[in-house]
Amino acid sequence: MSYRDFMILGILIALSGEIISFYTEYVLLVKPCFSCYILRYSYLTLILVQIISIFRRKIGILATVIAIFIIIISSYGLLGYMNYVPNPCIEACPFEEDIEVGFRLFSLSLIGGVLELALVLLAIRRMREATDTSTSRSSME
Repeated sequence: MSYRDFMILGILIALSGEIISFYTEYVLLVKPCFSCYILRYSYLTLILVQIISIFRRKIGILATVIAIFIIIISSYGLLGYMNYVPNPCIEACPFEEDIEVGFRLFSLSLIGGVLELALVLLAIRRMREATDTSTSRSSME
């Protein structure tokens, strides 16, 4: 797989997360909490960065930072739902809804963040390998 392929796969994963987010809000009518909005806009930013990085590869490292941020926020949300840390999301989420919805959404977001990080790191590795190969070829000539 090429750098571009890894980024396109990352875009598709992030888009599926966005679809789930909007579906939960507008179809299931579960109002997002502040952390949910942070995750939603982080994923939207990640999509934009990944699209730009297909053409300007040096910006790909920014996708790594965003993916790590998503992992941190998702982990904090999960730990809050598991009662390991105080989490304002639980208080913000509607009590009439099943609390499992938030737990599942943060779980999916964490999985998505880990997948995004892995894809971005693989893409950057592929880019460096291609650069090293072209550099060694040009030095041989």
